Amino acid sequence: MTGSGWTFDELLTNGWYPHWEPVGTGATAYAVTFTYYRSEVTVDSVHGIGATEAEAIAEAERNANAWLQEHPQFKPRR
Repeated sequence: MTGSGWTFDELLTNGWYPHWEPVGTGATAYAVTFTYYRSEVTVDSVHGIGATEAEAIAEAERNANAWLQEHPQFKPRR
């Protein structure tokens, strides 16, 4: 875990799965829906968009960490 929360890679190994979506070009060239599953049931999803894949991942990471702060019972175990 980093000082600002869990990294994208840490979330990937703790129940979060990215689903990339085509959105076009320019400022929103990349979009990802980052979904948290527990026992194969969708618990919640957050989104990230950006001009680059890295920007979309960073936004999804921030949104997932914000969601986890509101729902601490789902925090990653590792």
